[in-house]
Amino acid sequence: MNGGSASERVFLVTGAASGIGAATVELLAEVGVVYAVDRDQGIAEAFKNRNNIRPMAFDVTDESAAQALFETIGNEFECIDGLVTCAGICRTASLAETTAAVFDETLAVNLWGTFLMIREALPLLQRSQQPAVVAVSSELGIVGQPNLSAYCASKAAIIGLIRGLSVELAPKVRCNVVAPGPIDTAMLQSFQAERGEGVAEAGLGLPLRRVGQPVEVAQVIKFLLMPASSFVTGAVHVVDGGLTSQ
Repeated sequence: MNGGSASERVFLVTGAASGIGAATVELLAEVGVVYAVDRDQGIAEAFKNRNNIRPMAFDVTDESAAQALFETIGNEFECIDGLVTCAGICRTASLAETTAAVFDETLAVNLWGTFLMIREALPLLQRSQQPAVVAVSSELGIVGQPNLSAYCASKAAIIGLIRGLSVELAPKVRCNVVAPGPIDTAMLQSFQAERGEGVAEAGLGLPLRRVGQPVEVAQVIKFLLMPASSFVTGAVHVVDGGLTSQ
């Protein structure tokens, strides 16, 4: 059995098949072993033949699958040094059109999935010398936007969850939130297409006058998992091109 030494740190990233999750996997693979999980069955192909990356198809809402996942990791490694919960979905609908099924699915993936992964990872995290959790929320967990009430609620709840856990799990496990703004991902592309606009237009109203790239968020996530951020916990790190400063 191996285990999270400085030379071989162990990470797990959910929502790893694309966007911010995939960019985070690539950066963390430079410094350790990364379990890259996603419900997209194409996850194995996305990271094929990468020695430091272990891709797995996985549903973050499945409690029994989560328990099996961490048992598998524990059989190979002594601990997990960093957990990134990046899996998320977004459904556009007005309040009147938001059904119970849409609301429940959004909170199941975004909020319950985050909670479940942290809960099941905790025994392995506590065996690490410097464990850290980063949950990906959104600027829409801080400010509102029409027709995204379920999404906004789920992302705001992630912030509350992590603030609570940062106190509960201290001093051993650091927990932080990253809240991205408009980032050039498949989710933003789909949202903009529904509005009849391109991705670039989502950045025109920001102080930096552009959308962000997934790697720009991944760099912040990586920092929060590293010893360099050892005095940072319970914080919300907004990566939004200045959107929430206006």
